[in-house]
Amino acid sequence: MEYLILSSLFFAINNVLWKWVVADYLPLQVIVKRSMVTSLFGVVVLCVSDFTIYTTLGEALFVNSTCIIGALGLVFMIYALKESTLNNFIHYSLMGSIGTAS
Repeated sequence: MEYLILSSLFFAINNVLWKWVVADYLPLQVIVKRSMVTSLFGVVVLCVSDFTIYTTLGEALFVNSTCIIGALGLVFMIYALKESTLNNFIHYSLMGSIGTAS
């Protein structure tokens, strides 16, 4: 239960930070910079740990399609944060979370 509460807390903080940053910069610029930091972190983790990336082609396709869907969701989320108020976005985010969880 504590993981769910922490996840909600960090997601809310993340949304506030995105809204603050997107007000000053273009959304795609922010996404590219964030993805570079995330990729660097991922490369460091792969170099430090003994981790097999993919074991089958089906697994590679599944993971990559999930990443593409997640990236599209991020782009739409950032544009929604830029175009609407944080209060409106929170309600739609809550409905999406409830729909996903059920």
